Amino acid sequence: MAEIRELSAVTRVLIVSASGRPADVLAAIRAGANGYVTKDAPAELVVDAVRTVAAVVETPPGEGTHVTVRVPLPPAGRPASG
Repeated sequence: MAEIRELSAVTRVLIVSASGRPADVLAAIRAGANGYVTKDAPAELVVDAVRTVAAVVETPPGEGTHVTVRVPLPPAGRPASG
């Protein structure tokens, strides 16, 4: 993320990951990602995530606008994939 931000401060980044762990999501957002979605998310959610992150209007440096795309947690008793 740091290298991407060094090359272009206006590039938007959507993380697509196998992990749905909250700590991983938070780490990605803190690193500068504009959004996060898991690989097993429904296709409609992934498309919506791409559109949402692409539509983000950047604020001046230091104001830190981020969009987090959340994925529903699995039902209780069923482990999250990843």
